[in-house]
Amino acid sequence: VYLIDGRPSPWPAMLSLDADSIASFVGETTTDPIGISLAGLGDIDGDGVGDFAIGAPGTQGSVFVISGRTGPWGNELVARTVASTVIEGTGLPVSDFGRSLAGGRD
Repeated sequence: VYLIDGRPSPWPAMLSLDADSIASFVGETTTDPIGISLAGLGDIDGDGVGDFAIGAPGTQGSVFVISGRTGPWGNELVARTVASTVIEGTGLPVSDFGRSLAGGRD
């Protein structure tokens, strides 16, 4: 999953994920289906920076809640390691848990 920062000016006609992304997130193994679903969550932790969730359905379905930040991120970050919260599909049909996400707050 590549994270590209928003821009106040128009986007170029062509983007390079490696050059234009500010972060990339990976699963714990190369076969983890991370990024099947994504959702912007708004600023759920109250730090003034938008947060987001990454879905990873599969054998151990998971949702990784990532707190936004203004400083440097890095590349090939293991989502489970950098997540502020990990929600597991324990007791649910885990093969589908994390397949669909929606942002918003109540």
